[in-house]
Amino acid sequence: MPKEIFETSFVAAIVLGSSKVTGIVGRKEPEGTISVLSHVAIPSTDFISKGRVFNAEKMISSLKTIRERLEENINRKIDKAYLSIDCMGIRSMPNIIEKIYNERVTMTQEFVNQFLHSNRENQTADRTFIETIPLEYKLGTITTTDPIGVMTDSVKAHFLNIVCNTTVIETIENCFRKAGITIVRHTIAATQLAQTVTNEQERTSGCVFVDMGSETTTVAIYKGKLLRHLAVIPLGGANITRDIANVFNCEEAEAEQLKRNAGFPNFEDLEENGKEPIFLRDGGRKRLQSELAEIIEARVEEIVQNIKHQIDFSGFNRENLVNGLYIIGGGAQLKNINKSFEQHFKDWNIRFSKTPSRLGNISCIERNFNENGTFNVALSIVENGDINCNGGARDNQEWELFDGEEQENNDIPPLDDNAEANADAEAKDQEQTESASKKSGKLSVFLNRLKNTVSDFVSDGD
Repeated sequence: MPKEIFETSFVAAIVLGSSKVTGIVGRKEPEGTISVLSHVAIPSTDFISKGRVFNAEKMISSLKTIRERLEENINRKIDKAYLSIDCMGIRSMPNIIEKIYNERVTMTQEFVNQFLHSNRENQTADRTFIETIPLEYKLGTITTTDPIGVMTDSVKAHFLNIVCNTTVIETIENCFRKAGITIVRHTIAATQLAQTVTNEQERTSGCVFVDMGSETTTVAIYKGKLLRHLAVIPLGGANITRDIANVFNCEEAEAEQLKRNAGFPNFEDLEENGKEPIFLRDGGRKRLQSELAEIIEARVEEIVQNIKHQIDFSGFNRENLVNGLYIIGGGAQLKNINKSFEQHFKDWNIRFSKTPSRLGNISCIERNFNENGTFNVALSIVENGDINCNGGARDNQEWELFDGEEQENNDIPPLDDNAEANADAEAKDQEQTESASKKSGKLSVFLNRLKNTVSDFVSDGD
């Protein structure tokens, strides 16, 4: 083990995803290289859905496993880590605080703190502020992002609050507490990546950052250097896979392979080969290429239309988001998916990325580390993190991985009825769709449902 690990600081990060939970220990070297000291990824489909923890005990066990493996590799204690989430229900909520004074006053840090405190008072029992972003202050006729020192008799402070269901956040926090890990800071996966994928000039001129994951798609809109709108849409690449599995009545593993092989359809090619058969693995059954194309197209179109809906809802457009769209994530790796974006975002500048170029300068003992972009978010946290997570020398005694497993987890709140209902809404829709398809025997029942609806997935009910 290199001696410098014992003598210098490092950043530890844990990223909660719907397909994997990833953990990393690393640091950014003076010359800009990101040194990866330890990393681990664990499948999470058994305890996370759409970014939300639904099985606390399995979550706790996985966190303990991640901590144990990371510590083993560096022989140092990790008692705290950055947390990154991207779950259904996270969204931005603007807020304005106004104050009129009897006389002109000079803005000080104390005044600014008072406005921040007043903004936090808008937090409700069922909504937690993950982050608060001061946007601008209107001081009389002057608008600025730095109000300190300005004299005025009236203030209008604009804030953007990133909110999430309180029960969802408390469940995650209690899982970390049970696993013996202190959360250094809550971060949003998409905004962490956006800081790495885009530069300050692009965020100043205006751009849209889209992170297409397994079960969620996050839209983050930047203008004037700052985040202006954020929404997590509970749809992703896994929805396409499940659609194929439901309609074709096959295993998800086979459906995933069919999706990857086909990609987003090129309908010019389908005119020639649309009637060619697809032979399924079991029973000698076969379906048509055109059927597969229609299933993939329907769900991709729904996702892309919801992305466009969020941009429209934000009040921004192509004219003031001049740097266009930056699209990343596993769901964005679907072959030919750019064709759908080009249809809905004509004349927009659209860029796809697998691994941000700024994350290309990595030092890791594993040759193919992050080949598929699995650790993009965690690496972004390491690049931007500034809190030392080095907990000192590790005890020689073997750490009990399942310590306290038999104790009651009474302090871990279950998701409330509304949260569970919303988290399962898409799954219920899937069941209804499958049932309708089977009863009617027609693929069109399924396809029409998707093509004719742009759902408002980002709502107060999440």
